[in-house]
Amino acid sequence: MSANAMLILALATCAACAALDSTTSINRCVPGSTCTIKGMIVTSEQVGSIRDETGCISVALPKFVNDSWDHRNVRASGHVYRIPDYPGLTTYKLRDRTIDVEACFSGLAMYVDEIHLEEKNK
Repeated sequence: MSANAMLILALATCAACAALDSTTSINRCVPGSTCTIKGMIVTSEQVGSIRDETGCISVALPKFVNDSWDHRNVRASGHVYRIPDYPGLTTYKLRDRTIDVEACFSGLAMYVDEIHLEEKNK
């Protein structure tokens, strides 16, 4: 393999790695898509929201996320849904988890597939 071909391969690999680590601001998450975000989690009893400087999103959290995560910085990814607009609706089931409609008034909810604490929490 020539030096130019190896350089192109290395650059393509680096670009692919960067894409895997990319996040978006919450206000750019779109219902029907997968979104990866960073922000502060506000949680109680496995429901809550994640907030960044652009907004917030209600989240349906995995069982291992507990109240000790509250007000910590996280990176999360999952499928984004539009919250149903029914008068009096405060919570509802999204697959096997609960969404707190009043945790965030953006109208969006995320079923969190992956979540971890960010390093700056240490």
